[in-house]
Amino acid sequence: VKHIQLLGTGRWNSPKLLERDSEYLDGAIFVDGFFLDSFYPEVREFIDGFYVAFGREPNWSEALAYDTAKIMVDLIRNGEVRTRADLRDGIGRLKDHPSITGSTSFSETGDVEKSLYLLMVRGKEIVQIH
Repeated sequence: VKHIQLLGTGRWNSPKLLERDSEYLDGAIFVDGFFLDSFYPEVREFIDGFYVAFGREPNWSEALAYDTAKIMVDLIRNGEVRTRADLRDGIGRLKDHPSITGSTSFSETGDVEKSLYLLMVRGKEIVQIH
């Protein structure tokens, strides 16, 4: 099949995707919540620091754990959190909090809203396009 746009999920974000027949995937687009080769400086800093501390690159769940801890520390540091209710309310007010796993907000119902990395297969590599 030619001249179609392939769209995928975060499960495509793996070097194994490009091991065979990558020419058929050139231009394919997919999203993910974390990207090791991100061009965002704060993501690069996190990955470098994690590597120095643990001798390996972080995975998605470790990046999410870092973001969760950072949100809590940021809320507590601002001095407005004295009780669990204050913490809950502070989390509820989060809007576009800069995070390694995407900008983080919470809806009125308490559901997390995160931006995703937009990724593309270009030749034999996966690149971030947004």
